[in-house]
Amino acid sequence: MKTKALTVFLLSLLFVTIFLGGTSTNAQAQSTPDVYVGVHIGYGDVAESKALIDRIASCANFVMIGTSRIFNSGSKLNETFQYAYDKGFYFMSFTPSLPSSGVNSSIVGRNEWLQYAEATWGNRLVGFYEVDEPGGKALDGKSNYVLGRSGSGNGTVIPSDSVEAAKNFKIGLSSSLSLARIQKLNQASYPLFTADYGVYWFDYKGGYDGLFAEFLYNYSRQLAVSLVRGAAEVQGKQWGILIGWHSTALPYVESGTDLYNDMIYAYNSGAKYIVIYDANEGWTGDILGDEHILAMQQFWQYVKDNPRQTSPVSERTALVLPDAYGCGFRWPGDKIWGIWYQDDTSEIINNATGYMLNKFGDKLDIIYVDGLQPGNNYGYSQLLYWNSPDAVPSPTPTPTPTPSPTPTATPTPSPSPSPSPSPTPTPSPSPSTTPTPSPSPDPTASPNPPAFMPTEYVTFLVGLAVGAVVPTGVLLLRRKSGKSGKE
Repeated sequence: MKTKALTVFLLSLLFVTIFLGGTSTNAQAQSTPDVYVGVHIGYGDVAESKALIDRIASCANFVMIGTSRIFNSGSKLNETFQYAYDKGFYFMSFTPSLPSSGVNSSIVGRNEWLQYAEATWGNRLVGFYEVDEPGGKALDGKSNYVLGRSGSGNGTVIPSDSVEAAKNFKIGLSSSLSLARIQKLNQASYPLFTADYGVYWFDYKGGYDGLFAEFLYNYSRQLAVSLVRGAAEVQGKQWGILIGWHSTALPYVESGTDLYNDMIYAYNSGAKYIVIYDANEGWTGDILGDEHILAMQQFWQYVKDNPRQTSPVSERTALVLPDAYGCGFRWPGDKIWGIWYQDDTSEIINNATGYMLNKFGDKLDIIYVDGLQPGNNYGYSQLLYWNSPDAVPSPTPTPTPTPSPTPTATPTPSPSPSPSPSPTPTPSPSPSTTPTPSPSPDPTASPNPPAFMPTEYVTFLVGLAVGAVVPTGVLLLRRKSGKSGKE
């Protein structure tokens, strides 16, 4: 009798072990890679996503699903994510908009899907993408986040200064992300990401867990890395690079050689994610050619053969910009928060930024005074404030004029009196080379709000004294890169 009971118990235990093991096989803990490398697909359906995964399987470990044909369907997400999982990929998608519960057996509800996702894929589903390019849209004057509410609450008003604009942006973005977590994710703890081309510091303040700074057109890669890496370092967030369009016409993407170089630069700068955007303007097809896949393969081999060459934070310097300075540093007329023209204060900041980028190279991060604790260097070798004499180039001294020779004691006879020699002039400082005394560096200093009010002064002198670093020349207004993937 005891032998029979023991046999029944052992068979029951075996059944439970097999059942539980079978339901959690996919979700076994995975060690996270040193770098996620892959593609953001913004076109097509499940078949196209599978084809792309197959195409990059030998040189990538990450894919982001950015087409609404997939991310708004629980069943299509399941099929696509499972295919990526089986190929060894990590993955994310735009935050899906699923019904709160299954309406019928053919429609996957949000609650059921989230439970299934966690149990099936574990940490291979690294997060979700929510609200495309909020900072860039603000810089382009296409975001209501920056605007305040009118007294009636039915309209919007222009903020009085940059501090109010930054506050509005943070509140508006934070509200959107909180709503997404409640309505789309049921408060699940998945990290939220976006890609952007400016004001990364304020994106993080709005609630993002990770950002992909965009390498676009001929914008400065060094400046983008300095801004996003500094913001992520101080605020304890994730960061990566999204390599987007190089032009607004075919072939859209940069050459294979330039793509490889951009990936190398992002990797050695410390990017956790290196992602290439793949979709044409109408989101109807891909833009990556054989040369781009070859570049990815060469980069994949480089990663295997070469440890990162990133400078540790203890060897880097941080340039501290003033509170609420919402500038994209893209071109001479780039407005503050998409509203105010640059002015004298902007000129000082631009000069400091250009000088510091040139002086410290890849060992410079750029952060903001907002929330910094006095006496805390946040691991950096030093913090230099935008209004510090050490953050601006030293002026070239005005040459001292050579004094006129002293006349001889005995004048040469002349029909007319000899003219008296001109007195030796006292060297006067040249107005163009004498710096205006800089205020003492003050961690709490911020530009006077009226300094950000509209003026006609839009001089942009980044790197003028030491060589241009920030992109110069007025670029074509950036058109929407189409990453939302909504057809």
